[in-house]
Amino acid sequence: TALWADLGINFSAQLQVAAGGVPSGTLDLQARNWKRMLDLASTGGTLPPQMRQQVESILNVLSGLSGGSETLDVTIAVENGQMRMGFIPLGSMPNILLR
Repeated sequence: TALWADLGINFSAQLQVAAGGVPSGTLDLQARNWKRMLDLASTGGTLPPQMRQQVESILNVLSGLSGGSETLDVTIAVENGQMRMGFIPLGSMPNILLR
């Protein structure tokens, strides 16, 4: 859990790590006041201006599916090191090496 002013993020994971550190399982993310986070990413230069509307549209749909417009609840599936949110591929998750 991370809180800062009116922003909040909760994160939890249930992962299994195979030989070589390849993860599989789920990541659960809840973001409170995600639109403000998007504003900060835009003004801070982390989110390119040409991607702002597309990202916001996708997150609006996802927040509507999770029951509220200000809170975003998503589950990210990880299978053989590859992440996806529903049918949207997100790329590779780093291997987890336990020492």
